[in-house]
Amino acid sequence: MKDSCVIKSNKYGLSLLLNPEISFEQLVTDVCRKFLDAKEFFGKTELVVSMSGRDLTFEEQEVIIQAIELNSDIKVKLIQENDEITERSMLGKLEKYHFDRINEHAKIIFGDVHTTVHSDLSVVVLGDISEEAEVNSKGNIIVFGKIFGGAHAGAAGNDTQFIVCHSLESDDISIGNHIEEVAIEKSIFKRFKRLKSEGIIIGVWDDSLIAEPLANGLLQEIVSKQ
Repeated sequence: MKDSCVIKSNKYGLSLLLNPEISFEQLVTDVCRKFLDAKEFFGKTELVVSMSGRDLTFEEQEVIIQAIELNSDIKVKLIQENDEITERSMLGKLEKYHFDRINEHAKIIFGDVHTTVHSDLSVVVLGDISEEAEVNSKGNIIVFGKIFGGAHAGAAGNDTQFIVCHSLESDDISIGNHIEEVAIEKSIFKRFKRLKSEGIIIGVWDDSLIAEPLANGLLQEIVSKQ
């Protein structure tokens, strides 16, 4: 398959044919660009969206939908899977609520970061933070790839912010006034062992920086304090 994402119309809304051979980070980047380029064409509308060509977890489906909604005036109300149409609001209400709050007013960076970035908003990186780079955000930091460089959330001293990434390869991490080493050797909630496709959340718990698999529940606990 040559294109990363092919958009077609159907009797219900839009069908996305997704390339199974590229990285998920590249796929999300390309979806963002395609819908941004076609923003005026689609206009303001509510649609049913189906996805095929690639196996996606629920979390990955939500990221694709967020990529569509953040780069267009489309509101995805329903998801079509295997000829069945399901109300999106019935799928992971809690997870979607948190994700919407994170991304409501966020700076989105397409691709890898190779320099120093400062933002008063939360920052979403559709790629990696390279070793020579640094992201400083007064809000949260979400990295769809790996963190090799610096990531500093809650830069105004707010330790209720958090960092989410696919893989953590750096010690240059801080949240608010907490700059100590991230503790990953213990599980605060369910487990630390995670699926390969599962992200990591880094947050402040019991006055320490800890890392947990994204599905463990730490995200909900932190967001409830914001």
